[in-house]
Amino acid sequence: MNVFLRNFLILANFLPFCTSASEHIEVNISAFNEPIEIFVDGNTIFYSSLPKNLVGQVNFQVNTIGTFYPSGITDSNCELVESRAKNAVNSFFPNSVRVEQRNLVRKYGSVKLKFSTTDSFYSKLLKRRIVEKISEKLNNNLSYDFKDNFQIDEASFVVEYDKNAISNIIDNKEEINKQLFKVTDINLLKKGSISVELNSSDFICDLHSGKAKIKLIYQGKYGIKKNTNYILSNSEIEHIILNLNNNKIKYFEPNVINSKEKNLILSSLLLKESLQSINRSNLDIDNFFLLLEQITNQDDGKIYSNLSSNLFTITIGAVDNYPYKYTGTLNFEIQKPNLKQTQ
Repeated sequence: MNVFLRNFLILANFLPFCTSASEHIEVNISAFNEPIEIFVDGNTIFYSSLPKNLVGQVNFQVNTIGTFYPSGITDSNCELVESRAKNAVNSFFPNSVRVEQRNLVRKYGSVKLKFSTTDSFYSKLLKRRIVEKISEKLNNNLSYDFKDNFQIDEASFVVEYDKNAISNIIDNKEEINKQLFKVTDINLLKKGSISVELNSSDFICDLHSGKAKIKLIYQGKYGIKKNTNYILSNSEIEHIILNLNNNKIKYFEPNVINSKEKNLILSSLLLKESLQSINRSNLDIDNFFLLLEQITNQDDGKIYSNLSSNLFTITIGAVDNYPYKYTGTLNFEIQKPNLKQTQ
């Protein structure tokens, strides 16, 4: 349709229908290394693209340091842990000594680790920041409805060890992985934090020194969650066709030749009248013009003489639930407080 005519019809207020703006907006949040892409549909917000590389934190929360002694996790105490780990695999020591040394490294005493994300995708704080950014970019103060249109299907983790990591001495890292398994709880990404308790002093020292690094890998789907919809139902289409055919004579006089632009205006007024007859005057302007284009002759702008119902079967909002798959990583940075043994 002629762009000028379309704008003229709107500005001239021939068609006082509801309109709804929809667009993709890139939002930069300081907590993330990548922008978040948002789809804005009227006053509803959906995630359109999620950051693929997140940064989280690991904080040591002392439960009972045990083998670390009252001074906590320090370089000197980790040297002692390394010495015990070497004793645990030293064939010159009797088996009872090796078992005792091993238990001191992998069994006795515990440290609680708090894994946290800078911002959870579900957090109210993050959503509020996004709404503020969108309102600023669109220069409005709408009350937005934020839809959680993504899901996390599964999460796994990997630990990257330096070649000089203390955990390499005893090895058998499956023991450590079993203790770390809770980090795959998707509540970490939903709620923002979880706690995991470990009894492996060698691994704690490797985390502290940076010789072991944990990476969470999560997989899921996201997309605009809408159901397939139609502009008009079958019964509405039948009523509109009947109204159009019965009232053409009021708008198009026989033997009168109008310009294409005038005919399009007359066709739009007739369509408007037909929609009002079935109480569908609330149809938004974009869908109105979709219908108008389907029922008018592109050469002269008049409504076709023989309309069929299939001209109206135009789908809108036909988007699969969660159509896009994604894989993201969450790399944890270690926070180093001055830990002391708690009694």
